[in-house]
Amino acid sequence: MIRESAGRRHTRGTVSLDAQPVDPRAAEEFYLRTTAEPSLEVNGILGGSPTLQKTVLPVQAEANISIRLAPGQDVEQIGRALEQLLRDAAPEGAELDVERLSSSPAAIVPPDTPAIQLAQDAFEQTMGRRPLLVRSGGTLPIVPALVGRGIPLVVTGFDVPEGNVHAPNERLLERYLPLGVATAQELLTTLAALPR
Repeated sequence: MIRESAGRRHTRGTVSLDAQPVDPRAAEEFYLRTTAEPSLEVNGILGGSPTLQKTVLPVQAEANISIRLAPGQDVEQIGRALEQLLRDAAPEGAELDVERLSSSPAAIVPPDTPAIQLAQDAFEQTMGRRPLLVRSGGTLPIVPALVGRGIPLVVTGFDVPEGNVHAPNERLLERYLPLGVATAQELLTTLAALPR
C-alpha cells in the first residue's frame, strides 16, 4: 500500500520508506552501526493515557532502554555514565528511578580461532562458498562467560537477504529449511575435529 502524505512517500510491505538519515554516512556504515558498534535503544515508552481523550497531564512515565557494549567497555562505568546523563537531563523537581534489569560484559570471539575456521569449512561444504565473517553484537550473556573461560564458541545463524532478520516481518522461506538443516548437521560433524 502506498499513500501520499505531505509530500512524502510512505510504503508498507516493501523496503522503501523514504526515511531521512540523520547522518549521511549511515547507509555506508549500516552493518557496522547496527551489528558491531556500541548502541543505545529505547525499546518502549509508557506514560499518560494514549487511548483516552482527556486533558490531564501524566504524573509518571517509564522507558525501557538497552545498551550494546563493545569489547573494552565496562558495564559498571557505562551504567554510571548513562544514569548521570539521565539525571542531568531531568527537569528540576522530577524524580528519577533507574533500575538495571540485567547486564553482561562485552566479549569478542577472535575470527582465527579453530572453532570459527571449522564452522566456515562446514558452511562452505553445504553452501558452495566460504562465508564472510561479520562482527555482530548481541545480548547473549553466555558468550562472555564461555569466552572468558577459553571455551571455543561459534555464534551463527542461517538467513537469506530477504529474511529481514529481527524485523517485524522476519521470516525464513520453507524452501531454505533443508539447506539450513544440512548446514547445521555439517557444522556439528565438522566441530568434532576440535581438540579436546
